[in-house]
Amino acid sequence: MNPIYIIYIIVLSLIKIKLSKAITVTAIAFIYSEKIDLYKPFADEFNKYSKEKKLDIVFDLTILTPDNSTSYINDYGIMIDNLLQKKTKKYDIFFYYGTYTKRYGKYFINLEDWLPKEHIDMYDPQIISKSCLYNNKVVGLPITIDISVLYSNQMLLSKYEKEIPKTWDELIETSKYIFDVEKNNFNNTNLITFNGLFNKGDQGIVSIYEFINSFRDSNNSPYPETQSETSEEALKMMKKLKNEISSDLQFQLDDYDTITRLFTGTAIFLRFWYLPHSPIYKASAVPGKNKNVSGSMAGAYNIAINRYSDSEKKKAAIEVLKFITSKEIQKKLIISKNYYSSISSLYDEEDVCQMIDCKVIKDMMPFSAMDFDTKQFDLDFYIDKYKSYVYDYLYGNKTVSEVLKNIDDITKIYTFDIKTNNSLLGLVILIIFILSSIIIVSSVVFLFSEKYNLYYKNLPIIFWVFSPLGSFIILCSVLTFYGNMTVVKCKFRQALIIGGFIQSLFPILYLLIINFPEDNKISKWIMKHKYIFFLLIVTLNSITFIMLMISPIKIKNIIIIEGENSQKCDNYKSFGLVLFHIIEFYISFLIFSILLLIFIEWNYKESYYNVRFLLAAIIMDILSVIIYIIFNKIDINDYNIYGFILSIIIFILALSNYTFTYGIRVLLVLIQKKKDDFDEEEFIKKNKIYNERLSNTTTTKATNSFNKEIEFNSDSDSSSKNRRKSSVVSSNERRTSIFTENIRKASVISNKIMNYHFTVSKE
Repeated sequence: MNPIYIIYIIVLSLIKIKLSKAITVTAIAFIYSEKIDLYKPFADEFNKYSKEKKLDIVFDLTILTPDNSTSYINDYGIMIDNLLQKKTKKYDIFFYYGTYTKRYGKYFINLEDWLPKEHIDMYDPQIISKSCLYNNKVVGLPITIDISVLYSNQMLLSKYEKEIPKTWDELIETSKYIFDVEKNNFNNTNLITFNGLFNKGDQGIVSIYEFINSFRDSNNSPYPETQSETSEEALKMMKKLKNEISSDLQFQLDDYDTITRLFTGTAIFLRFWYLPHSPIYKASAVPGKNKNVSGSMAGAYNIAINRYSDSEKKKAAIEVLKFITSKEIQKKLIISKNYYSSISSLYDEEDVCQMIDCKVIKDMMPFSAMDFDTKQFDLDFYIDKYKSYVYDYLYGNKTVSEVLKNIDDITKIYTFDIKTNNSLLGLVILIIFILSSIIIVSSVVFLFSEKYNLYYKNLPIIFWVFSPLGSFIILCSVLTFYGNMTVVKCKFRQALIIGGFIQSLFPILYLLIINFPEDNKISKWIMKHKYIFFLLIVTLNSITFIMLMISPIKIKNIIIIEGENSQKCDNYKSFGLVLFHIIEFYISFLIFSILLLIFIEWNYKESYYNVRFLLAAIIMDILSVIIYIIFNKIDINDYNIYGFILSIIIFILALSNYTFTYGIRVLLVLIQKKKDDFDEEEFIKKNKIYNERLSNTTTTKATNSFNKEIEFNSDSDSSSKNRRKSSVVSSNERRTSIFTENIRKASVISNKIMNYHFTVSKE
């Protein structure tokens, strides 16, 4: 074999081995056509640097533009969302617009853990805070910034001896004068005054945000609140500009038309991003309401690293990021191409200011960047609605106050409160709560009055205090409807309702147990150890409260398009749902036990009134809970109506419990004029005739029932003896025997319950 060929094969193999060791860092970016040359030099320059430094890192960049794909910024955003949500490792580096940091930030690594502090501190703090932070962590760095500027036609301004306008009023005055003279004297029909760029594209939202931003008091002032006089004044000026020096059509011209005019000189003033342009125009800061206030915006193009990439890939990606965001490369690849960097110190260097107009950027410092507080709402949805509402005023017939409220309502969460601006319902509920609380709390004094304690003597005072306190706790749950809805409030509401319900029924439950028609160990033990039983109930209530407070619960957003959004407590999630079902079982068992005891003691004179009062309370409780669940599941769009209805249901639950377990005794106290007028024996014997009839009926029914039981038992015993005589018992006969035995036992239990039911008193 030819030695040269062998050497050639060996060299190729070594190159292949070398290349296989190199780490490929993949990246994806979206850029508009006019800035197509922005990203590619980064890849070329880094790969050259990597070879020189023998880093064994290859930077592979994929660039999307409107020309090579159907992607626009929204579509690109959706694609990035899909990739990151799937925890993709396809791309290690993402280039994105800084506006989307809040949307993507959770998918990127914290650069503060990987980069020296001084590297991050080079960058303008306003840009970092507005465009690079997610949960107070730096997740991206700007490789360049777009700055919006006003392009002024120097030829026309010089011709008519006019200055570059620094306020919107100056721009209107200058535009009117030049346009009228050019049209009337020179028939210049191709000339426009001001493009506006309030169109349906991505520039539309920037123009709106920028215009409102220009009405701040100073460059250091925060962005105006949506429903403020400043925002209202800005929108009115926006419409004034359109009506006095422009038109709907002119204000809606697209980016392409603006760029064309920028090189043909057919506009007096143009608003657009800074880029290389014809010497016909001079760039300056966007005018403001007042002089020395600029509306110019800075839009960051960020670089970030995928948190799902392998550790080795992350380290390599950091090398790429450090290189691209270094001061030297920013100066070489950004400034030299007439783009701006957010490293502020660069604009103090003479050689930089020879390449780029430093005055323009210094006039707009500190930088302003778009920063929408969209809360949990999708940014693209928010921007589309924001533009739509502003255009309803700018091009339509909506009033400025209507439009600003609609914008505010996109993300604003309205709450149930006592303010009477929108509704009196919150105040009405609070008044009902206060009055009900006063009645419940003040009624406790009857327990400590010797004159009235006859009605409460069958239980210790602490037990009776437990009942109205439980009703008051239920009442307090309505307070959780007020103000911003939080997870803690949702948990407290459930805990207060359930805990208060159990507590309010405790005294009557205790009476039912100790008044059981037949002596039994449970009743005797509870009667003897009533305070231990009391502590047991308190402990169970505390456990229930803790379980509800640790159970995860969801908050549901009620989104009303062109309406007022609100929130409500939704279902429990994960293990919280399991815990809640356990509590539901506990409550159901408690209610079933109470209903069984009510049935058993229905005619028992010691519990005669208690069981009837308690049954009424249980019925009202069940109905209230069912209605509460139904209305809580329904999406009631009006947050005031929702809060009012559920609060009324809770009032019914609390007050019915109070009335039938405690309050009825207060009413009896108030009805009695004097203690001497009341005969305790008469109180017990009021239904003597009815009780005697029940007793006779009970005796007859009980006797018949007992005889039937004896006959049944006799037949069963006889049948059992006959079966034992048989030498072989078939499997079917055994099953029949077990079934019959179960029926017999059930019959015995049911007969016993019925005997209790018709029992009037203990013998």
